[in-house]
Amino acid sequence: MIKINKVPCPSELTLQNKAALTQEYKDNGTSVWRKKYIKEGLLLSSHHKCVYCECLLNIESNYLEVEHFHHKDKYPNEVVDWDNLLPSCKRCNATKGQYDTYLNPFVNPATMSPKSHIVLDTFLLRPITLAGENTIEELNLNDLDKLLPTRYALSQVTTKCLENIYQLILNYRDDQSNRKLIKIVSSTKSILNESVETSAYSAIISTFITNSTTFMLIKAFLISVGKWDNELHTKLTDTENNALSTDSALFQNYLLGNFQ
Repeated sequence: MIKINKVPCPSELTLQNKAALTQEYKDNGTSVWRKKYIKEGLLLSSHHKCVYCECLLNIESNYLEVEHFHHKDKYPNEVVDWDNLLPSCKRCNATKGQYDTYLNPFVNPATMSPKSHIVLDTFLLRPITLAGENTIEELNLNDLDKLLPTRYALSQVTTKCLENIYQLILNYRDDQSNRKLIKIVSSTKSILNESVETSAYSAIISTFITNSTTFMLIKAFLISVGKWDNELHTKLTDTENNALSTDSALFQNYLLGNFQ
């Protein structure tokens, strides 16, 4: 989960139109939020990802569902309030259900930085605030059947890619050709591209990369040969911004603080 920069409210959602749609929902229970302009705006806001688990939407049966941060049944006046709408996958939307986010702190990735509330413990998300705890629990973000296997697979792929770059560096010792150096640089940029905000599961991949000693070696090598350029620096900065902390002390302090 990363913070998203939500696009402005669609021009079609005027105050007059919003009032009419809200009344239609109250009168008939119509799914008034299923407007093309609403769905397109939400998908653009999250780069076509679920705002909670970061799976890509519109592929592999993961279709967009318009998520009402404050549930529409309890707060019908916000049924098409742009600030209340988020892009979600079916799993996360259904799991959250009618949870009352007015009465209980909950991470809203459009207005809050998830990394201030959640850390990564190997493949498990751990809370460091009450909002983080509620979010992890209510969304089942440590789903043993769906999410944990995905995180494990991502760690394996990321590790393999980094190991391949490491092997290229070892081979470069014996044949210091410009062709091999270009390959190392391009491969490093490619793995960093997987961690940017437009990529699926960017928070998880970013965290794996920034905590990899192999990646630190790769970076040190590229600096030593004068190939750590501005593009790589920018990509790594984006990666670090998306990464979750792995500091277990933060989780321990939060957990133990509840018993004091």
